[in-house]
Amino acid sequence: MAISVAQSAVTVTFNADTKTVSFGGAGYNNGQIDLLADVGLLTLELLNPPQGVTFPSAPIQFVNTSRLRPINPPRGATVHRLDGAKATLLIIASQVVAPERLSFYVLVQTPDGEFFGTDPTIVTMPPING
Repeated sequence: MAISVAQSAVTVTFNADTKTVSFGGAGYNNGQIDLLADVGLLTLELLNPPQGVTFPSAPIQFVNTSRLRPINPPRGATVHRLDGAKATLLIIASQVVAPERLSFYVLVQTPDGEFFGTDPTIVTMPPING
C-alpha cells in the first residue's frame, strides 16, 4: 500500500511596526492551507525577521475551530521547530485526523519576550480513498 505525502511551504512575515504576522507563498491560499494526502508536511519559514524575532519553542497553538480557545495538539499532528527557530515543520498524519479542519495560531517572539500570533490558519484534510 502506497502512502501519499503532500508538502507545502508557507512564508511567515512579522511586521514590527504594526506587530502583525502575515502569510504568503505557494502553499497559502486565501487563509487556508490544503494538504491533500495521507501525510501532510507543512514548513513555515520566518521571512527576513527583524533582529531577534524568532519562532518560540512552541510555535504552533492549536485552537478550537468554533471558539478559538487553546486545545492540545490533535492526535497525528506533530510540530518541530527547525533551523535555529527560523522555521517550523508541522507533520499531520491524515489517516489519524481526516477528514477535519484544524485551526491554529502561528506565534513569533520578539527579543523583549512578547509573543504575537495570527488569525487561525485552516488545514483541510480530505477523507482517505481506498
